[in-house]
Amino acid sequence: MDFGILTKWLIPALPALLNWVAAYAVEKVMQQRGFKPWQGGNAGRIAGILVFLFSAALFHRAQFFNAGIFLQQQWPIDIAEWLAILVVLAILYAWQRQLLKTRIPQGMESFPNAAMKAPRLFVYAVVFIAYLFCYEVYFRGYFLMYALRGEPLYWVIGYNSLLYALVHLYKGRQQTLAAIPFGILLCLVTLWTGHIWFAWLVHVMLALGIEVRLLSGKAITHHQKASV
Repeated sequence: MDFGILTKWLIPALPALLNWVAAYAVEKVMQQRGFKPWQGGNAGRIAGILVFLFSAALFHRAQFFNAGIFLQQQWPIDIAEWLAILVVLAILYAWQRQLLKTRIPQGMESFPNAAMKAPRLFVYAVVFIAYLFCYEVYFRGYFLMYALRGEPLYWVIGYNSLLYALVHLYKGRQQTLAAIPFGILLCLVTLWTGHIWFAWLVHVMLALGIEVRLLSGKAITHHQKASV
């Protein structure tokens, strides 16, 4: 067995696997202790941020990846690209508003009960946004564009997307299956644009656009809440 090849393909996956274990463990413990789903979710994301920061420091020391230099290389962005991002975000925003007029997504049935005020909602959003930033720097930055350079692109995208789906396993079958085409799409867009900002902002809107509305308790009517 060629341990060199095994190591080359295994090491890049370690931060994602560690994040998966940390987030799952934290959320499971908090669930067992009676915390609400959104509380466990954000605690798991804080654990994930710490894992990604530790991994970034370790990889920097091992000279695998310099996140600071990578982020400097992500600029500038053309005005046309910013406009395209804004158009996509506006479409997602409108779609999410329409969706919440009819139903609450699976697994979020209890979110409207949180009725979060602005300060708590702001902290929740900041943690989520920071987590997704670390997520995209890792998945669509280091993993996609640096870790496996020289390998066939279809292998890299496939491996990236399967790993991305794997870390969604504990969130249920629906999210796991949806993560595969979504992961492929984000990889292709990142390779096409040459930066992670489109992937990050779209990911933020998809993840937070619904959750923030639900957690505020103002996204749907009382009649709709009762019908879920």
